[in-house]
Amino acid sequence: MKYTYDQVKGVAQEEQGGDMQQIFSFLLAFAGTWMKQKVFIWMAFFFLMSSCATMKTRSANYMQIILNFGIIVMGFLSLYVWQPKHEMLLQQQREQAVLQN
Repeated sequence: MKYTYDQVKGVAQEEQGGDMQQIFSFLLAFAGTWMKQKVFIWMAFFFLMSSCATMKTRSANYMQIILNFGIIVMGFLSLYVWQPKHEMLLQQQREQAVLQN
C-alpha cells in the first residue's frame, strides 16, 4: 500500500498580514482624527489610494478599505467642516465679550 500526501500550498507573503499601506492608513487616519492633524489625514488618504491602486487581486478585504475610508471621511469632516464652524463661533463670542467690556 502506497501513501500519498497532499502538499499544503503556502499563503503568499502579501496575503498573510494584510496590506501594510492599509494598516498605515488606518493608524494615520485614527491618529489624525484623534489629534486633529491635517497632515496625518492626508497621508492616510494617499496611503489608502495607493493601496487600492496597487491591489493585485480583487479578493482583497473590502471591510478594511471601507473602515479606512470611513475614518478618513470623518477626519476630513472634523477638520475642514466642523472645526472651522466651532472656531468661528468662539471668535464671535470673544469679539462680543470685548465689545461689552
